[in-house]
Amino acid sequence: SVVRVVGGESEGSGFAIQKGGFILTNFHVIASEPDPKVILPDNTFETGQVIMADKDADLAVIKIKKDLPAVSFVRLGGIYPAEEVLAIGYPLGGGLPGESFVIRGSFSRCIKDKENGVQYIITDMTMVSGISGGPMVNICGGVVGVNTSGLLLGGMGIAVSSDSIIEKYRQMSVSKDPFKDVQKTVFEPNKNALE
Repeated sequence: SVVRVVGGESEGSGFAIQKGGFILTNFHVIASEPDPKVILPDNTFETGQVIMADKDADLAVIKIKKDLPAVSFVRLGGIYPAEEVLAIGYPLGGGLPGESFVIRGSFSRCIKDKENGVQYIITDMTMVSGISGGPMVNICGGVVGVNTSGLLLGGMGIAVSSDSIIEKYRQMSVSKDPFKDVQKTVFEPNKNALE
């Protein structure tokens, strides 16, 4: 279910959340690319299309043609302090073929950003570049969050919680403008190149 996502100026990971080729990733991975490349586990790729995004929650949904096995989400009421969690993704991907990378750590606590209404999971794991957008799962493989950031020297990994993912996905789905945060490039061949 885990894929590599190559945006315009960034690269990260993503994972299938629904049948029909729906992939969740971080907004910062695709911020400057409405049609990111999605590299599948068999090292083939597809050009995806960003269909929903929320910059403040750092979430984006990409649609591809290929159907991948969807993950299942676990509500945070089912995770306890010091419980083992795994962050999955493709570190510094591009030219590195192969399977996804797994980082092991422990759940510490949850915090909520009152400004954007997003709940974050704090762990003791050291995140690596490129793993952003991949799933953070419990030991049974249920998704508890989406990897977002971390402190390389501090041994702290941060993920948007599954509860916030479910809530923000619902909000994006019913939004009148689910593309408001997606940078759009319009090609107008009749205009002067400087314009």
